[in-house]
Amino acid sequence: MGNTAFLLVLISALSKIIGFAREMVVSYFYGTSSLKDAYVIASTIPNLLSGFVATAMTVGFIPIYNRVRRNRGEEEAVGFTSNVGNLSFLVITVFVAFVLTFTEPVVRLFASGFEGETLSTAVFFTRIMIFSVYSLSLFNLYQGYLNANKSFIVSAFAPFIANVTVILFIILSGVIDYRLLPFGFMVGYLLQFIGIFPELRKTGYSHSFKIDIHDRQVRDLVFFATPMIISLLFQDIGNIIDKNIASLVVVGGISALEYAIRLTGMFSGILIVPISTSVYPSMSNAALDKNYSALKKITRDTAVSMATFLLPCIVGLIILAEPVISFVFGRGEFGDESIIMTAGVLACYAPMLIGQAFTDIYSRAFYSLENTKTPVVISIIAIGIDIILKFVLSHFFGLNGLAIATATGRVISGILMIMALRFVLGKIGAREFISKLSRIGISSILMGIAVYFVYQFAGSRMPLFISLLITLLAAFAVYFPLVIFLKVLRLEDIQNLIFRKKRKQKKR
Repeated sequence: MGNTAFLLVLISALSKIIGFAREMVVSYFYGTSSLKDAYVIASTIPNLLSGFVATAMTVGFIPIYNRVRRNRGEEEAVGFTSNVGNLSFLVITVFVAFVLTFTEPVVRLFASGFEGETLSTAVFFTRIMIFSVYSLSLFNLYQGYLNANKSFIVSAFAPFIANVTVILFIILSGVIDYRLLPFGFMVGYLLQFIGIFPELRKTGYSHSFKIDIHDRQVRDLVFFATPMIISLLFQDIGNIIDKNIASLVVVGGISALEYAIRLTGMFSGILIVPISTSVYPSMSNAALDKNYSALKKITRDTAVSMATFLLPCIVGLIILAEPVISFVFGRGEFGDESIIMTAGVLACYAPMLIGQAFTDIYSRAFYSLENTKTPVVISIIAIGIDIILKFVLSHFFGLNGLAIATATGRVISGILMIMALRFVLGKIGAREFISKLSRIGISSILMGIAVYFVYQFAGSRMPLFISLLITLLAAFAVYFPLVIFLKVLRLEDIQNLIFRKKRKQKKR
């Protein structure tokens, strides 16, 4: 299981990299143009519903499936899966029919600033890409089924198929005709879904066309997933407001937000998600044993570990936003104006990462206690603050104001999660936590000062890639000795991390 977990983390990292390569390709051909804005909106609409399905599958499907399989047998569990799939298909069909009938009003709901050719392009893209909601949603269901049957690798690898297909169509659309762009999205996710069929057969899945809306297990699934879906709904409202305001502020504003959020998503996907996922079983076991001191320690130590890596990344992204965006996206149609606009958004988004990390790990502490209500309430409060700030700050700071509002909402969410866990479990070691966080912050600021001057020197004398590489090496050389000197990170911890696998192999 350890090897599987490591492989999943590796695949997740590689998947993020190729997904990011996809953004680099689209930025080369379309930059922050109105065409890219239209593409972002058209892809947002199917992602909206599939996100609800993914949430339901993540929160409720696996435990209910396991319960049915244990109490009623494998055949009943497969029947339950088929029923959920068939009901999902019907709900999706209603959604697709609605969007096809009212495409233009739906597009305007997401981007009220679209007019003329941009609006007609977004409508055209949406009418094609909306069909991908079938493959996106059903993939999430059957990925849950495979995971429940301890099959992880195939479904984790499947997004590679989608990303490679989308990249190919982006290139073809840029060379031949932009109207090929939405077909890549639709075909890519269809191939991703088809790619798990052989693995489904291996696990013994046999689909039936059973439809039973009164099935108690389906009602339980809806009951478990509803709080998280409500939270996601509020989050989606915030995203819709983001895109609406961005469409009114400047042409290409939606694209700039999308590029910046994809870049921060790299850090989230590689650092936050794997770490929180890997410690969740230990948190659950501690809660199950009512060993709350262990639960608090695991949560606190994980939060400190995340902060150790994320705070210097945040400082680096703020200081080096423009050269980073220039290096990653600055080619083809992505010119100086796009670089400046996207870099400003990236610098303002960066602090969101620490709020997201704390929210993720502390919400898992509540889930391990079988408490889903508290994280949802906190999420709704934070998103409400975020939405209010979007209207206020965008008036003064434009796109950057939207990013500041989002980052502020996430940080508030993380702080409220910590305070709520303190209320539920009593003392959680806040003094030690704040002390280490302060030392990490001091180390990150000193590193940031060094990074600023190193890049100023190297950037004026060397090519962009070389100057960024030298700056990155300088950041490592300054930061890690500081966190070791300030006793945030111990040399023994690094040695244990490096040599743990070797010790395990010797024991075998």
